[in-house]
Amino acid sequence: MLCVAQFFQVWGSMIQTIALVATLIIIVFYTIFTYQLRRAAIKQTKLQLTPYIILKYKDDLICKNIGNGSAINVEISTFEAIDKKEGLVFRVTFLPLYILEPKEEKIIKPEIKFEDQDLEHIATAFDDLGTKFFPFFPKEFKKEEYSLIIDYENIENTPFRTKVNIKCFEKDIKIQSIKEYKKKPKNNS
Repeated sequence: MLCVAQFFQVWGSMIQTIALVATLIIIVFYTIFTYQLRRAAIKQTKLQLTPYIILKYKDDLICKNIGNGSAINVEISTFEAIDKKEGLVFRVTFLPLYILEPKEEKIIKPEIKFEDQDLEHIATAFDDLGTKFFPFFPKEFKKEEYSLIIDYENIENTPFRTKVNIKCFEKDIKIQSIKEYKKKPKNNS
């Protein structure tokens, strides 16, 4: 019995220290694992609330939310097309879409205004005949690709921006980027 008592007197504090260090290591690993689980849960929740807006072309120009969250205040940028050689100038604007639910798509009708009234009548005649003018711009335009910017927010008012490229005379709309912004981006960049 004396031998056991001496053993614990000599080695007891060392065994206690080893047990405390082992407990500390277990707690550190548990904390790291819990933190990783928390981050994964936050990321999953964020993905469930995120809208992703794209443009596509099926007989009409369509704005579609391919994300899992609602998109609000959807605005497609206005752009001006200028052909310095021919002097042809027109502006394409889009009415805002106030809300796009997840997986919802809406036809968007561009409003095209020309500086030249004769060209305005040509564009109107195109629309009246059922031939889509946008994005099939007149052949007088030499530039073959245009960029559009779509700004929108999720239900938490986090701003997002999608940049797309539209090729003239094709039904090809390429997504350039979809980004979340910390602050509302300026419409011209």
